[in-house]
Amino acid sequence: MAGREIRPPGPVGELRPLGGPPPSRVPPHCSGLTLDRPAGPLDQDRRWADARRLLHDDAYPAADRVAGLLILLYAQKLNVITALTTQHVLHQDGRTLLRLGSRPVVLPAPLDTLVGTLAAGRKAPGSSLLSVPSSWLFPGRRPGSPLTEDALAQRLHALGISPRQSRSTALFTLAADVPAAILAKTLGIHVKAAIQWQKISGGDWSAYAADISRRGQAQEQTRARDQRADPLPSA
Repeated sequence: MAGREIRPPGPVGELRPLGGPPPSRVPPHCSGLTLDRPAGPLDQDRRWADARRLLHDDAYPAADRVAGLLILLYAQKLNVITALTTQHVLHQDGRTLLRLGSRPVVLPAPLDTLVGTLAAGRKAPGSSLLSVPSSWLFPGRRPGSPLTEDALAQRLHALGISPRQSRSTALFTLAADVPAAILAKTLGIHVKAAIQWQKISGGDWSAYAADISRRGQAQEQTRARDQRADPLPSA
């Protein structure tokens, strides 16, 4: 399995967290890990409103939309985003994948198109047409250098995105619905941090396992119906 699909919920893609909105009980510290406290369900409403806006509003620069969505949907840090290169973008079976951790994630539309556009050929902002395209997905103004974290933060704040708070809210939600080991592999975070977020978010892994089992059964039933409808010719 080349990559595990982590998708946004509802209208923006279909990663629907198995539970409802997160409870407002995040401690400021957990086993030495400093955490930004999500304000509760209102943060989730804002998160998905921002995600829909960046997914569908072509008025914003593609690079800014991608950076914001990587925070809102995949809880990525600014230093990780600015370090991404074209080599992190993979294509398989008509899908676009992004390698954030050891297990690439399948990008939903239209984020896949946005990322593909960035990877197709990048030049540093303000560089001449004769410059060699940069391999950085988010190139800086100095040739061969990526965009700085401060510069990216300023661009996101201009779009109304708070990187730290948005990442905290995203991690809180994902940790409630995805096992820590998978979260660490797909998002590229340390497994201990994933476990800590899992504990404070009150993730129900029995519900997750039951959902996966139901999906497998539904797929088997669909295949069985297809075989009955279109039986193989006898030898």
